[in-house]
Amino acid sequence: MPAKKNKALVNLVFQECGDKEFAFIRRSGFYFGFVFGCFQMVVWLFYDENWILPVAGFLVGYITNFLALKVIFRPLEPTEI
Repeated sequence: MPAKKNKALVNLVFQECGDKEFAFIRRSGFYFGFVFGCFQMVVWLFYDENWILPVAGFLVGYITNFLALKVIFRPLEPTEI
């Protein structure tokens, strides 16, 4: 397998081809994380249990990643190649 022999080249191609998508994932992670984090803060203010923050942090991370990947791989207006 040539890809296994030249990992640096595969990594470079992956980073260059996915540059816009990675930027989108970073931005969407910030915005989705902020919104969900505010919701998490309100829940924690009214229900002060030790397990709320770790569970909410897991859910925020999972939902943020799910939404970002869903938007990238299932766009509303797909472009034919």
